[in-house]
Amino acid sequence: MTQDAQDKSLFRRRVVVRELVPNMITLAALCLGLSS
Repeated sequence: MTQDAQDKSLFRRRVVVRELVPNMITLAALCLGLSS
């Protein structure tokens, strides 16, 4: 795997994480709100 391909996959993973984390926080907040 070339350095460029590695950078691209790392970047893509970082983008995915950036998208998922707020969603997970929102879901966790909803679950906490429903359970309390």
